[in-house]
Amino acid sequence: MRSFWTSVHALRGLAALLVVLHHIPLHLQPRLTDTYVPAFNGGAAGVDIFFAISGFVMFYTTGRPGANWRRFLVSRITRVVPLYWAMTLALAALVFLVPAIFPTFTTDLTTVLKSLFFIPVYDLKGDLRPLLHVGWTLYFEMFFYALTALAMLAHSKHGAVLSAVFLALASILANALGAPTGNSVLILLSPIVIEFLFGVAIGAFSNSQVLRDMPPLARRLLGVAALAIGVSLLFGANAPADIRWHRLSTWGVAGALLLLGAVMLEDELARAPLLARITRPLGDSSYALYLTHGFAFSIVYRLFASSSPSLLQWAFLLLAGALIVGQLTHLLIEKRLNHVTQKLLGGFIKGS
Repeated sequence: MRSFWTSVHALRGLAALLVVLHHIPLHLQPRLTDTYVPAFNGGAAGVDIFFAISGFVMFYTTGRPGANWRRFLVSRITRVVPLYWAMTLALAALVFLVPAIFPTFTTDLTTVLKSLFFIPVYDLKGDLRPLLHVGWTLYFEMFFYALTALAMLAHSKHGAVLSAVFLALASILANALGAPTGNSVLILLSPIVIEFLFGVAIGAFSNSQVLRDMPPLARRLLGVAALAIGVSLLFGANAPADIRWHRLSTWGVAGALLLLGAVMLEDELARAPLLARITRPLGDSSYALYLTHGFAFSIVYRLFASSSPSLLQWAFLLLAGALIVGQLTHLLIEKRLNHVTQKLLGGFIKGS
């Protein structure tokens, strides 16, 4: 099994960048009341790309020699929890100490604790809304990881496959029965979870003899076609209003096709050193960028509001600020937190 995919790593960075670009107009519009700020709804599909990539990565993670549920859980906790906890607690402290910086946030101990331990928190519309708002996606990720660990605990060599199939079938059944969205478990069975299965299926395909035996020209043409259709769906479809079927059939399919196209063009992308040098840092810091760009926006706005930049200047400043803060957070905080967490949980692995 291949241990590293240049194309998938680059796509992970692109997904985080899309989310940032989606949030820039949402951040600016309430502040620039006299200026029309065009929306970038397609950027929200970065989340759907993330989910497909997650399924893809879990296929390989659970299929490696020596993989077991303990190692799997430690790797997932180490990857997701430390920085998320740090950012959630930092946000809680800022909201409490300097509420003027985050005027739309309110918090209490119950919300903080639920957010930290992935217990669903809802807004008035019934949507998932933890204290760190972008953390809503991690609820679905951790649910998928927990089910995968259970499948591996049952001595399955295909934990990700079983958990993804189970989630997809449970989601179809729950939504066919008209499951209420306010239920903590049922909301985690929204159709968006089927995107994990998309990723797992692409992972299986990427490891199959079918792809290995495919003529290079055919592989390249199909890869380019998948990318082209994915991009057209990403930007051409009407913005889904929720995380149900419309989103799955547009952005979910788009994310899967972009992942498929990237995987099929892996050999070509891996041989492009300039592309690798550009995309590797963005892929490395993608999680930090995703979690911290809201903080970066607030900092940048405070620094430059008095100079009244133009709309284009604002967009550039916010994007640059998000990239800088994300990279610094990855290098100075995330890597160290992950190292400490790995050492603390090392004894749990040895118990396997």
